[in-house]
Amino acid sequence: MEIQSGYAQSEANIQLYYECWGHSDHPALLMIMGLGAQMTVWPQRLLEALVEAGHYVVLFDNRDIGLSTATPEVQSRTMRNYIRSKLGCRVKAPYNLSDMAGDAVAVLNHLGIEKAHVVGASMGGMIAQLLAVEHPSRVASIVGVMTSPNENDLPRPPLKLLMQLTGLRGEPIVDADSAARNRIQLWRMINSPEFLTDEDVVYSRAAASYTRSFRPQGAAKHSMAVMATGGFEDRLKAVKVPSLFIHGSADRLVHSDGGRRSARAIPGAQFELIQGMGHEIPDALCEFVAAKIAQHIATISE
Repeated sequence: MEIQSGYAQSEANIQLYYECWGHSDHPALLMIMGLGAQMTVWPQRLLEALVEAGHYVVLFDNRDIGLSTATPEVQSRTMRNYIRSKLGCRVKAPYNLSDMAGDAVAVLNHLGIEKAHVVGASMGGMIAQLLAVEHPSRVASIVGVMTSPNENDLPRPPLKLLMQLTGLRGEPIVDADSAARNRIQLWRMINSPEFLTDEDVVYSRAAASYTRSFRPQGAAKHSMAVMATGGFEDRLKAVKVPSLFIHGSADRLVHSDGGRRSARAIPGAQFELIQGMGHEIPDALCEFVAAKIAQHIATISE
């Protein structure tokens, strides 16, 4: 399979590493990954299935993660901001999810793609929704996987899970082995009880991710961006493109109520609950999820 790669530059002088899978004359499918996660977290089986279904798959590293630009270091104050956010207080951050949506537009501009179907996972799903609100001419449809409209009254993840996600909990990461062990601890909190992946596979993928790039502040910065953005459920009423939200019944990080709320807010949006799926797309569900995405896009073209 032909894979092209390069860098796109945003208006904020952020260099965004991207890869394109498949043929550029096929419908473009922009994939946006979640909080603190490199684009390599997208399962290869999922990407290959989407290419085989006839899509030009574009994925990229969000700012502060992977091979994209690291913004200046800041004092994240994750715990303080978490409390402020939970109390409904404003959280200040160097950037928010609208800025990250602008990064996604920069990738499209660089590749000469006028309009794309957008698939976002978790925080990436929030960015996808904001893309449809703020850049409607660039979005053909959206698929939000394990995401939400970020409203304060939605169920919050356990504090220990948030701390593990943002690096405030767990052993110090000094090499690929410690990074992989920490990842397994997080995975045990968010995995899919009905579709468990072998822990050796989780370990090897996490070690490879560390070798590719290690940005310990990335997750905390993304967390700040999410909290600084706040809820946007009311804004979703303006979304006019076909929308699908896929969620797992066993998601401990982003409760399935989040996906339901997004689907209810967007006129005509669909919601699909997958029993036993956690906050991930496990290997066993890659073909199923790819088929749901392809079917969603196909109905638009009919």
